[in-house]
Amino acid sequence: MMRFFKSQRSAASQMRRPAAFVLLALTLGLFIAAPAQAFRLTPIVQDFQPAGRGAVQNFIITNTTPERIAVEIKMAKRSIAVDGTETLTPEQNDFVVFPAQIALEPGKNQTIQVRWIGEPDPKAELAYRIIAEQLPIELDRSRQDIASIRLLIKYEGSVYVAPKGVKPHVGLDSLRHVTTKDGKAGLEVNLANKGNAHGILRSAELTVTDAKGGSVTLKGDAAKAMENINILAGGSRRIVLPWPAALTSQEVKGKLTAKVER
Repeated sequence: MMRFFKSQRSAASQMRRPAAFVLLALTLGLFIAAPAQAFRLTPIVQDFQPAGRGAVQNFIITNTTPERIAVEIKMAKRSIAVDGTETLTPEQNDFVVFPAQIALEPGKNQTIQVRWIGEPDPKAELAYRIIAEQLPIELDRSRQDIASIRLLIKYEGSVYVAPKGVKPHVGLDSLRHVTTKDGKAGLEVNLANKGNAHGILRSAELTVTDAKGGSVTLKGDAAKAMENINILAGGSRRIVLPWPAALTSQEVKGKLTAKVER
């Protein structure tokens, strides 16, 4: 899974006198560098083996703009909370990235070698992100005297260090009636991955039965909140769906059917 961001940095905002900037903008015009895609990172998902030849993988950074750009590559440990919030912790000991910083001419590409040097025999899959971020450096000297707003790009790709034989095992952990923040009735769905590899839910269908015999199967748009959820090895996720009108009792049980992919 890849995440794509644009961050905005303004060279003009660093000027001490706003009036000077206004005068400069009126005199020269405000140059805005806003490429639709400043560079490309491939692949965006990569598996590593903890030892052997598979512990080294290559990524490619391609400059798709008409300008020379600088890019920094780094790794981060990845965790996902039950509500889906992702936390990234900088990782400097388990990987070697070479080169970690590059300058790319327009239309050129650079191969980045990433080597796993961490635990050679982990018991479960380990999840990380590779982060490629454009640096706020003006490499085109002809534009250094022009006030500019640069839209900088950051890619986050998924990296998994996966021992042989690991598999996800995602299932329904519990269901319960809840009241949402806006005062509406909701169905809280708790999912757990008891396997040793991440699992991504596809085509999820949830059949719910209440204590009075009411039953409903949630699928398609009704189960959209469960589609493409990524649950890391040993992790869990909590989703709240609208309470189905067909259920008249708050005591419920359910059955989850889904394709689970790595």
